[in-house]
Amino acid sequence: MPSSYSFNPEETSLPESDGEWSEPESTDEDGLFKDLNNYEAPSLYGLSPALNSLGKSNSVSHAQATAERLGSLDLKAHEYTIAGINNSDKKVHHEFKLLYLEENRFNAQEAAVLEDRFQRKVKCIFEVRQAEEARRAKLEREEREKRAEIARRAAEEKARQEEVQRRQREQQEELERRRKQEEMEWIEHERQQREHREREAYFKQQAEKDARDQAAQAAQAEKQQQQQQQQRQQQQQQQQQQQQQQQQQQQAQPQQQYTGPSVYGRKNINVESTAVSRVLAALKKVRQDVDNEPQFMKSKNLMAIRRDLRPKLGQLNGEKTQTVAVREFYKKTFMDLLNDTNGPKVLASGFFLAPNEQSNVPIPIAFVWAVNELAKLLVKQVEAECSIKPETADPLGITIIATFAGDGLTVNGNSFIDIILARLLKRNPILRGELGPEDTEKDRKRLGWKVDEEGTWEAEEAHINSLVGLTAGYAAIAGRDFGGSKMINPYPIFNLWHAVAFLLNQPMNLLTNSHFFVMKTLLQVGAKKLVGVYGHQAKKLVELCITEWAIKGVELGLGGAQAVKAYGKYLREEDWWKNS
Repeated sequence: MPSSYSFNPEETSLPESDGEWSEPESTDEDGLFKDLNNYEAPSLYGLSPALNSLGKSNSVSHAQATAERLGSLDLKAHEYTIAGINNSDKKVHHEFKLLYLEENRFNAQEAAVLEDRFQRKVKCIFEVRQAEEARRAKLEREEREKRAEIARRAAEEKARQEEVQRRQREQQEELERRRKQEEMEWIEHERQQREHREREAYFKQQAEKDARDQAAQAAQAEKQQQQQQQQRQQQQQQQQQQQQQQQQQQQAQPQQQYTGPSVYGRKNINVESTAVSRVLAALKKVRQDVDNEPQFMKSKNLMAIRRDLRPKLGQLNGEKTQTVAVREFYKKTFMDLLNDTNGPKVLASGFFLAPNEQSNVPIPIAFVWAVNELAKLLVKQVEAECSIKPETADPLGITIIATFAGDGLTVNGNSFIDIILARLLKRNPILRGELGPEDTEKDRKRLGWKVDEEGTWEAEEAHINSLVGLTAGYAAIAGRDFGGSKMINPYPIFNLWHAVAFLLNQPMNLLTNSHFFVMKTLLQVGAKKLVGVYGHQAKKLVELCITEWAIKGVELGLGGAQAVKAYGKYLREEDWWKNS
């Protein structure tokens, strides 16, 4: 070191912050700080103070090593200083010596001890903090587990309460169901008992009435016997006169007579079915002849007539004024065509179901064509409108039969209403006497099932709806009572009786579901009309339909039979039935 060097404590000051520290470059020729250049002070904020193999911290060991090196450096510096000091620098030497006295110098060992204490405190604080964090984590975990346990118990309690409530509801519902079932059984029992009592009362009344009728008949027979004895003498005197009157009646041509067989009790449904086919064939030929003569259709204005006929049926609403208006329109239209002698003609007998010799007269072909068009319109109308509510066919039946009931639209007592009936019976083979089964395609076609061009058969519901509408139209025509009218019924109500009786007399194994729905419709539209004309005899007929006959069909599993039986229950609640 040069002799001009001097140490001035006043010129030396410690930095106020760690950022002001700066060290000059050191060559470290003696190698005292060669290990310190790469030394990194241990962090006081680690997880724990690092320890060496002797159990001391790295900081303490480093501090002791530094103190030893500083001591050696200080000794060398002191020797170099003494060797280079002149006598003139005694004062400076004295000051330097005082400055570097042992008690004034930095004590590295003491710093190491302080550092060790500090590190131990840091370790203690770290361990206390770690223990506190572990305790806090344990408390938090226990708290979470406690809350989870409480929530689990609450959920279990809630589920248990819900299960109890569900079981209580099920028990209440079961009790309510049993109560309602018992009520229904009791009501059904009461109804059956009431029906049984009513049936017994009815049969009792019938038996009493039959007994009274028999007694009255016996009295009448006795009275008649007495009268016969008195009349025998008169009969001998009147016999010649009666024979003369009979001869006159046979010679006289009747102006009106009933259409159909002369003796209705001998009506043959097979004969009628054959007659229907004959009339339909004649109508087909008429239609072909007219279609092949467009000039004739134009001259007779037939297309306009058909347009006028079409909307009239849809205008019928059950009101008398409307029915009369439509009837008069039809009558006038047909009378005009029938009285038009110009044009081709056909024999009228070909269009009657039961023609006689007097009906073989020529009539205009345009008249037959127009009546046939009305028949086709009626078939479409009843199929579309009367399948759901058959009772709506009544205005149609009244209008049709009233149109053909007069003298004008007849030929020697035969009515052209047979054209209408032929069209209805064509689409409803069951009323023509066709029976089951309907297992094969041939059987289905025979019973009136429709099939499209692709060979797909119509659904059973559509088939039954069509039959119901057609049957309603037939019953509305055949069920009319002309007892209070001066006109002759062109299709008497006996035909409706015969249709019902025919189905009743057929073997059960030949009846299909369709037959029972046809029967239900006949009763629904015509039962009241039959009872109104035939009285108790008709009521017995209807009772047989809705009881024994329907029950046999139900046993065969036919839904139509169930419908007939259900209608019987409804019928017994009707006032007119109870009072008849």
